[in-house]
Amino acid sequence: MMKRFFLAALAVISLFSCGKDEKIPDNPTTNDVNVWVEKTLRQDYLYYTDMPEKSSLDFSKDPSAFFSALLSSKDGKDLDGSHYYYSTLKKKTATKSIDADNSYGYEFAIYKINSSTTDIAALVLYVLPNSPAAEAGLQRGDWVMTAGGTQITTSNYSTLLKSGSATTLGLYKYSTSEKTLVKDRIIPIAASRIVEDTPFLCDTIYQIGGKKIAYLFYNHFMTGPDNADETYNTRLKQIFTNYKSEGVTDFVLDMRYNGGGRVKSSQLMASLLAPSSAFGNTFCYLVYNDKNQKNNSTEKFESASSVKSANLQLTHYYFIVTSSTASSSELVINSLIPYLGRSNMTLIGTQTFGKVVGASVYDYSDTYGYILSPIAFYIYNAEHKADYADGFTPDIIRNELVLSSHGFYPLGDTRDYLLDAALSAITGQASLYGRSTLRKASSSMKLLGTSLDNEEKEATIEK
Repeated sequence: MMKRFFLAALAVISLFSCGKDEKIPDNPTTNDVNVWVEKTLRQDYLYYTDMPEKSSLDFSKDPSAFFSALLSSKDGKDLDGSHYYYSTLKKKTATKSIDADNSYGYEFAIYKINSSTTDIAALVLYVLPNSPAAEAGLQRGDWVMTAGGTQITTSNYSTLLKSGSATTLGLYKYSTSEKTLVKDRIIPIAASRIVEDTPFLCDTIYQIGGKKIAYLFYNHFMTGPDNADETYNTRLKQIFTNYKSEGVTDFVLDMRYNGGGRVKSSQLMASLLAPSSAFGNTFCYLVYNDKNQKNNSTEKFESASSVKSANLQLTHYYFIVTSSTASSSELVINSLIPYLGRSNMTLIGTQTFGKVVGASVYDYSDTYGYILSPIAFYIYNAEHKADYADGFTPDIIRNELVLSSHGFYPLGDTRDYLLDAALSAITGQASLYGRSTLRKASSSMKLLGTSLDNEEKEATIEK
């Protein structure tokens, strides 16, 4: 499993707590930690008015339990039969796992083989270049059923697929005709290591039916590999400059697995797509609670001089999205609506995640031993709208994770189930897969989730 090196979503990073003059004990007790948590939330939490009275709180409780008792039901959403809170309190050790620093370099979806067994299979969604997975020959569409010779099950898959050790993977292929998995090969894979999580997994131009169609698979919003340079933003401008010089007539932005990232990168992406009327105008508003109105801010689109040579100036765009499309990705879509109009944006795939709030991050892991990330602000577009708490509904509905007659082809392959729908919509040519809809599974295998599931839930935009 791969772990990204950024906070994937909508939040402003704050390296302060309850004030610059706050005195931190030399050896903080549980009570001290809870006092800090309660004081911070009482001031900065978007839903602080829903917090219980201070006199009713037990400051001797475990900090995680104490923190949970402070949260509002307005925080987060109901997922899979339970309520998931966006605000988090994490121990310092929670950020020091193997996944945080090392990666095999692939992401996957998990399927239970059938109802009568605990055996599962992991469908490879994508592979990062220059990673152990890429060097081993792992490809999108491969199914992993064994690791180190052991069958993957509902109880061991996390351990086996994220061990970080050199191992072997038993691979299968899905037969669309037989609706079952067929044994393929066994490959060795090297130990996990630090892998560059490049956002650019595919960049190409197609010439179909008199159309020149640009396609970019963009996987997260980061300015550069270490978040301190502009490498990725510079390359993004170069890619769009090339599109413009090639005279592209249409553009498809694939954000199907994009859980978010930095405001600065999402601003740039939106600016490359926006009409000239948006240049220098409102990209989004960040609105805090009534105690912190001084923190409210207006983020702007790039100026004409900054992006004119790369801005496509098209009147209609196509976006590939899924439930893994969250926060900054959704912000790009929402911010363009006032300038382009929703009718000039075709969304293809499944409902996006739906996250219209952001968090402030208080990293006191070296003192209190915890990182506190409470939801602190709303994000609105130039019309002061954020009508996607349940996600954006696609115009063309297709779910690649419902096993049907489509295969899993390399990203950018015109046979890809979601890209095919976009190209068909642009050119008017018949789809390879017939009518676009949510189809019933034609297999006994049941989708349990993906390795990306927590990324959109824990997303926070970093300015």
